Amino acid sequence: MDIEEIVFIVEKEKEAGGYSAVCRRYGIFTRGEDLDDLRAMVVDAVECRFDRGSNRRISLQGALA
Repeated sequence: MDIEEIVFIVEKEKEAGGYSAVCRRYGIFTRGEDLDDLRAMVVDAVECRFDRGSNRRISLQGALA
């Protein structure tokens, strides 16, 4: 079975602080106070959107520094 990559674009929130991530392909948006929090929120959002056990890989791109 092929692994589907779910790509999130990460941006640093200038005014509110923290980070946001959006996956336009599936209409998923989430945010976190720091990068560790954001990663956890992204995983949670993907698990809520798709069936457990789905063969998917999450990719975060953008403002990760």
